[in-house]
Amino acid sequence: MDEKTYTEAVSRMEKTLSSLKTDLNKIVRDVVTHYQTIAQVYRIMIQLELPPQPMFVTVYASQIIKVIEGLLSNALKHSPPKAQITIRLEKKDSCAIMTVTDQGEGIDDKLVESIFEERTSRDRDHEKRFGGIGISLPMMKEIILAHRGKISIDSGN
Repeated sequence: MDEKTYTEAVSRMEKTLSSLKTDLNKIVRDVVTHYQTIAQVYRIMIQLELPPQPMFVTVYASQIIKVIEGLLSNALKHSPPKAQITIRLEKKDSCAIMTVTDQGEGIDDKLVESIFEERTSRDRDHEKRFGGIGISLPMMKEIILAHRGKISIDSGN
């Protein structure tokens, strides 16, 4: 490969990477706006706690949107009417941390360890009730790991 071809290839890569840089605040805000109607039907309030400045991250936005939609969808499915869901976004060191807190029934301690590994009968029961909306927890984990991140659950039980 000659130098001109190499330089063009590197330039294309840099453009691709820079185009992946996106504002996570905006992504979260957009997803929540989309789900507000569903939340209102069930009289569930969604509270956002976002930093005042944009939080730029280098991600495949379409995949991260699916994860956020899945987390919010799960929180809505498992929250009683008149509950509150809080989505908090913060930056710690060079990491973006998103926390979704709901007032649902919680997850059995025995399931917490394996919930990202396989679909549970609890998932299938809720799909029958709410339809198969959203992405599975194991798929969310794969997407987050592909972005060199972590995903976990604190059920509070």
